[in-house]
Amino acid sequence: MKQLNFGNDNANPSVHIFGRERTSMDYLVTLPSEIGPPENYSQLIALLAFAEDGDTITIEINNGGGHVYTALQIINAMMESKAHITTILNTEAHSAASLIFLAGHSHGVGKFSSMLCHEGQSGDVGKPSDLRKRLEHYNSEIERILRDAYEGFLTDEEIDKILNGLELLLNDEQIVERLQKREEYFNAKYPEAEDEETPNEGEDE
Repeated sequence: MKQLNFGNDNANPSVHIFGRERTSMDYLVTLPSEIGPPENYSQLIALLAFAEDGDTITIEINNGGGHVYTALQIINAMMESKAHITTILNTEAHSAASLIFLAGHSHGVGKFSSMLCHEGQSGDVGKPSDLRKRLEHYNSEIERILRDAYEGFLTDEEIDKILNGLELLLNDEQIVERLQKREEYFNAKYPEAEDEETPNEGEDE
């Protein structure tokens, strides 16, 4: 903290102005391999938690997906972060990686990029009764996750088809077009937030 002087110190002795210097940070995070177990992402979670207002975090994604619950942990940390987060799709964001991409405050899409949207897969083993319960829970949760993540980006009909086994592969031009429609969708849904920074705003390349 230091006192600031504007012109003559004696011009207004009743007012003293103080300032605090602060340096904002720009961070680049790369996700170049498939999303693994949560313990591999502790540093990223910490960065998202400790970033301050004015900081920017760019997350560059080029991987084929992986652990959906790890992706959800990253997304939750992104939602709580004070930093502005830009996600860059360069050049592959498949499955769980597509969820992270769409969670950014703004987005960039590299030329010849692709995105795969599907319902994922489960590799559970155990007693048939346990498997049935787990599968029922998984089906319920994955529907909630996909409808939330792909809202405005995919149509309800497309999400229904994905939940019934469709694998939807999009190229860079299709992704950019859908990001624009997604922004329009959320601006219409939340008109009071149109001029504010929201997760559905895109800065597409």
